[in-house]
Amino acid sequence: MPLGLRNSAQTFQRAMNHLLRDLPFIRCYQDDILILSTGHDEHAQHLRELFTVLSNAKLHVNWTKCQLGQEEVIFAGYHVSSSGFRPPESKTQAIVDFPRPVDSTQLRRFLGMINFYRRCIPSAAALMAPLTELLRGLVKKKERLAWTPEAEAAFDRTKKAMTEAVRSSFLSPSQPLALYADASDTAIGAALNQQRESGVWVPLGFFSRKLSPTEQRYSTIAMPTVVTTRELSEEQRTDPQLPHVRNNKKVKTHRITLDDNELIVVERDGVLRPYIPVSLRRAIFDSVHRLSHPSGRATAKRIELSYFWPSLRKDVGRWAKQCIPCQLSKVHRHNRSELGNFNTPDSRFEHIHLDLTKMPLSQGCQNCLTIIDRYTRWPEAVPLRDTSAQSVAEALYKHWIAFFGAPLTITTDQGAQFESKLLKQLEGMIGAKHIHTSPYHPQGNAMVERLHRTLKAAFKCSPETPWISALPTVLLGLRTAFKEDLQASPAEMVFGTALRIPGELVVKQEATPPKAADFVVALRRLFASIRPVPASRHTQHRPFVFKDLGTCEYVMRRLDSIKKPLDPPYSGPHRVVRRVNDRTYIVDVNGTEKAFSTDQLKPAYCETSDQARQPEERQAAPITESSGAAESAPPTVPTPTAQPASDAQPRASSGTTPPPTRARTRRVSFALPSQDARSIGGGVAVAPSASQGKRRRSRRCLGLSPSSVDR
Repeated sequence: MPLGLRNSAQTFQRAMNHLLRDLPFIRCYQDDILILSTGHDEHAQHLRELFTVLSNAKLHVNWTKCQLGQEEVIFAGYHVSSSGFRPPESKTQAIVDFPRPVDSTQLRRFLGMINFYRRCIPSAAALMAPLTELLRGLVKKKERLAWTPEAEAAFDRTKKAMTEAVRSSFLSPSQPLALYADASDTAIGAALNQQRESGVWVPLGFFSRKLSPTEQRYSTIAMPTVVTTRELSEEQRTDPQLPHVRNNKKVKTHRITLDDNELIVVERDGVLRPYIPVSLRRAIFDSVHRLSHPSGRATAKRIELSYFWPSLRKDVGRWAKQCIPCQLSKVHRHNRSELGNFNTPDSRFEHIHLDLTKMPLSQGCQNCLTIIDRYTRWPEAVPLRDTSAQSVAEALYKHWIAFFGAPLTITTDQGAQFESKLLKQLEGMIGAKHIHTSPYHPQGNAMVERLHRTLKAAFKCSPETPWISALPTVLLGLRTAFKEDLQASPAEMVFGTALRIPGELVVKQEATPPKAADFVVALRRLFASIRPVPASRHTQHRPFVFKDLGTCEYVMRRLDSIKKPLDPPYSGPHRVVRRVNDRTYIVDVNGTEKAFSTDQLKPAYCETSDQARQPEERQAAPITESSGAAESAPPTVPTPTAQPASDAQPRASSGTTPPPTRARTRRVSFALPSQDARSIGGGVAVAPSASQGKRRRSRRCLGLSPSSVDR
C-alpha cells in the first residue's frame, strides 16, 4: 500500500508486527525499531537476527539514522533507558516555553502535549482541571477563552509538574506490585509501584482522571473502590496478559467453564435487604405505589430502602409508566402539534367557515351565526333567536348563498346544528363538501374563531350600544380594514375597489368616467391578477408531540369538557383504529369510532401478556423453589395496568403464588439470576453475616455456577 492513504500507517504497522513476531526482544513502532539487550555480545546476536529477517523480507536500513550499542535513546517521544522512561528534555523545554493560550485551539494543543506524558505526571487530572473547565461549552475552533486567575495558576503548575516528571520503571514479572489510590472532590488518581530486589519501591506509572458530575456525588467510602476499578480497567485495556473478568451476563452460556469458580460476596454497608423472587416483585411494587401513586423514580427509591432484586429501577419504572390511575390523573405536558395549512382556494367564495357564538340577550337574540370567506376574508354575522338547524340553514341561505352563490367547501365544528340532517340536505342541494373539525379543537376552525374575538372586542368598545345595533357598523369596519396578509381589504377583494365609509370629505373624481364595458374588462383583468394568499399566523408556538404517539396502539383522550374538582383529566385507554394524518386519529371510544386531534391525545402504555412476566420467566425454564419457613403474603391491592378488555388476563392466582420467605440477609453488590437465587436459602440470596462479611470464601451453590465481582 502506498504511503499517504488513510490506512497506510496501520497497514505498515501490521506488516512490521507480523514480520518481527518471532523476535521477542524487538519493539517496533512504524519504521523505528528498538532492540532490548543486556550486553554487547547479546546485542550483536540480536542485530544479526534482526538483519537476517529484514534481508529475507527485502527491507533496507538507512545507516545514517541508526544508533547501535546505545544505553539511552529517544524512542516514540520518550527518553528510554535501562532504568525506565521519561519525557525527553527537548519536549519538556518546548512545553515550558509554550505561551499562554488565548483560544480553544491553542489550549487543546497544550493539553494534548501534557496528556501524551501524563503517565509520568502524578495527579495530572487534578492539575489540569481548571484548564479543562475552560473548554466546557466550546465546540468551535479558535473560540476566545475566559482566562481566570485559577487557570493561570493551573497553567504554571502544569508546566512545573512537567519539569518534575517522574521516571517510570519497567515491569518485572517476578516482583510484587502495589496500587496506591486517592481521590479528591473533582478527580481521582492512582500510582502503580513495584518493589525491586533491593527493597526499594519504584513507580511504574500514574493514572488520573476527572470525576463526572455523577461520580462527584459518590460517598467517601466508595471512592477508593472507584479509583481502583478505573486503574485496573486501564491496565487491563493496555495489558493483554491480564485475565478476562466475567460479569453476570450470559451466565447460561458460560455455566460449564464457571462451574469450579469461587463466589465472591462483598458487603458494602451492611443494610438488611431481602432478595425478592420474581413472583413477589409486582406485589411489592403495588403495595408501595398504591399509597400515593408517586413517580417511578420515587417509588424505586422507596423500595430500594427495604428490598433488592436485579434491575429493580427498570422494572419499577416500567410498572409506574403502565399504571392506569397515574395515566388518567396526571398531566405532565399536553401535545401541541405544528400548525397545519388549509388548501388555498382557487377563487372567491369557494371555501367558507361557519360557527355559532354566544352573545348577551339583545332584541330577543342571544346567538350569532358567523361566516367568513377564506379567499377574500369577507365576514358576515347573522343574529339568531335560537340555534336550531332550521334557523342556521335559513340564515346561511338568505344571508350568504343568496348574495355570493353556493360554496364548494364548508368547514364547521361538530355542533349538533351542523351535523343535522337538514344542513346535510342543503349541502347536497348546492353540491358543497362539508369538513368537520375535531371536537374541542378550535384551531381547526381558527379563521372564524378569530372573527369572534374581533367582533366581541369591537362590541366591548361601545358598551352603551346593544350589540345588534352596533353589528352593521362593526361589519363595515371589518370589511374595509386593511389586511397585511392580503395587502388589501376584504371589500377590495370582493368589489375591486375600496368602499367609501362615513366621514370621508374628499372623494376621488375621475376626469372622464370609464364606460361600463371598459370598466367590466378592467375589473375582470384585476380579479384575474389576484392570487390566493394563505392566512397569516399571529402566534408561533413551539410544537411538542409525544414520541410514542405515532406508534402506540392505545391512547388516552383529554377531557376538555367542564369537570368536577376530582374528576380525572383523561379517559381511556382507547384503541387507535387508524391514523388519518399526522394531526387526526380515529379512536374507538366505547365502540364508536371518533376523530380526535393529536393535541387531545397522549400514548397509553399497556402491559401485554408477555411483558407481565419477568425476563427470567421468559428466558429460563422453571426451577423448583426450595422449601423454607413460609408465611402468608400480606393482602395487597394491585395497581391497575392498561390492558385491552378482550386481552385482559388475570395475574397469577393466589393458589399458585409461592409465599415469601423471610430471612436476615445483607446487601450484596452483584446481580444474581432469579432462577439461581431461588435455589439458595429458599428464595433469598444470603450474603455473609457480620462476622464473616469481610472474608472471601468459596461456596458450591446448587444450580449457581457464575462468579460475581463487585461492580
